[in-house]
Amino acid sequence: MRVLKLLYLANRAALQEAGRPIFSDRFVAMRRGPLPGGVYDLIKGVHRDVGEWARYFRTDRYDLVLVDDADPGVGALTRFDVETLRRVAEEHADRDEWALVDETHRLPEWIRNDPGDSSRTIPLADLLDALGMRGREQAIRDEMARRGRVRAALLGRTA
Repeated sequence: MRVLKLLYLANRAALQEAGRPIFSDRFVAMRRGPLPGGVYDLIKGVHRDVGEWARYFRTDRYDLVLVDDADPGVGALTRFDVETLRRVAEEHADRDEWALVDETHRLPEWIRNDPGDSSRTIPLADLLDALGMRGREQAIRDEMARRGRVRAALLGRTA
């Protein structure tokens, strides 16, 4: 849960600071706050890229563990992406997953899409409204699509 919260917060920070996310994903409001839905599916083992994911990560009960001697690398990330991930992790280093749940429950996009005991997609427009970026949706969607095509090319498949 901690990794999912930190990834959500880092992606949100990148959107706010650079006008683009670190990674393209759908945003999901769940009972314990928002998270990146695709990454959650990878962790659960139900994503189409789970085979590639499993080369680098495995779960051990509630922990996400780097596979021995695995190096997923950061080649597809920009220097800004890496610094944003590092900064968000450092900013929240003293908070456990439950503190992160409390923090993300205060985010306007989660409040607007509070799913109760279920889950609900957080529309990109709601996230952008929360960040004061209304009107930037199409440009951000275009950038997310472009990054998705780059990732697909790196994986050797068509997007």
